[in-house]
Amino acid sequence: MKQDYRVRELQSLTQVGPPLLMLDRALVDAAAGAAEGVKAISVNEDFFNGHFPGNPIMPGVLQIAAMGQLGCALYKSLRPALREHSVQILRIERIKFRKPVVPGDLLRVSARVKSEEQGGFTVAVETRTDGDLACQGLLTLQAFNPEELQALDRELAPAPRKWDGIEFSAEDIHPVQEIAEVIPHRYPFLLLDRVLHLDHPRSRVIALKNMTGNEHFFRALAVPVVPLYLLAEMAAQAGCFLALREPANQGKIGYFMAIDQALSMAPVNVGDQLHFDTRITSKGRFGKGESDLFVGDRQVARVAVKFAMVDA
Repeated sequence: MKQDYRVRELQSLTQVGPPLLMLDRALVDAAAGAAEGVKAISVNEDFFNGHFPGNPIMPGVLQIAAMGQLGCALYKSLRPALREHSVQILRIERIKFRKPVVPGDLLRVSARVKSEEQGGFTVAVETRTDGDLACQGLLTLQAFNPEELQALDRELAPAPRKWDGIEFSAEDIHPVQEIAEVIPHRYPFLLLDRVLHLDHPRSRVIALKNMTGNEHFFRALAVPVVPLYLLAEMAAQAGCFLALREPANQGKIGYFMAIDQALSMAPVNVGDQLHFDTRITSKGRFGKGESDLFVGDRQVARVAVKFAMVDA
């Protein structure tokens, strides 16, 4: 028997509310190991205020949020004993963004169990608008007891004064005002606080994001752990800042083309200061970025993305 979840039930089931809930309805067929959902895309979504203002496009990582939330509904339908657990995305693989999603679109989301391993599920996921493929890839999900996630909290980590032998200096710091002059993102989708170091010859940038409990997206989460898809967006913005400062990219903006892989190694919590060590390689209009993410001296995630530079 298929289960039909409406928006209030989805908030309870996924433990995610506005502004990060990216499903309006889901239909889950546990017997078939598959689910379908819809998200009506309205210009009144908060994220359109900060994601390419004047040219509103749904952030690709929020399509991943929709697919992950549908996967969560499927997971809990298959494992009803875990209904009160927090389902986290542990791995994102081979995500390709094929078509922009814009206000007025009805986003159709699908998920199907591909494999089960170590207590989690890998689901094949995709989104479509007007019958055309918008995004597809693989997500690995795992359920955690909320107390278990809290038990993974680290000691309070001191802010580093240097990184990989690089001494941070006031002359090399780029504050958020300068970041906003270079990349097109704005509140609530500007997800960098400071750039600490730029190395143009090596195409490397070191940046940070402070995770305060007042953060816009934490209001959506019953368990305040930063979702992996937002960590990927933060890393991409750091790479975007570096790429857009190159003279050849003046007057351009960066578009996500793919997430080859994003891997969560430990939760990122309220009160953490997150550092990104990002390297990019470019060839013409296209490029790749790889980021290692740390809290203190502990690596918490790794992200590899592809992007394209296009005229603004």
